[in-house]
Amino acid sequence: LAKQYNSHNQYLGIWLIAGIPGLVVFLFFLYHNWRSLYRSSLLNGSLPLLGLAILLFFMLNFLTENVIERQLGSMTFFFLLNLLGSAVKTQAAADENTDQNVFEQSLRDKTEM
Repeated sequence: LAKQYNSHNQYLGIWLIAGIPGLVVFLFFLYHNWRSLYRSSLLNGSLPLLGLAILLFFMLNFLTENVIERQLGSMTFFFLLNLLGSAVKTQAAADENTDQNVFEQSLRDKTEM
């Protein structure tokens, strides 16, 4: 049996497997999700902050373990990221609809005067 060694660092593991282009794509993926959650947290409150905390947890955990190379780790990471991302987008869409309804109501009130 061949021994399977582990780099114990997700970033280093991606660099060894996919090279610098793969590492750049992975870092851009993390940056994009971080930026989206951060912008949403400025507008929508606590749910995006939970997403930022979870993403920060995984980003720090990537320094000491290859989380994505294990099935449980990758499923947990991507499930939580997608769940929080869709919840944030749903909340933002609901807030936008509420703002639009308030704006339309104020326009109707002004035209009735």
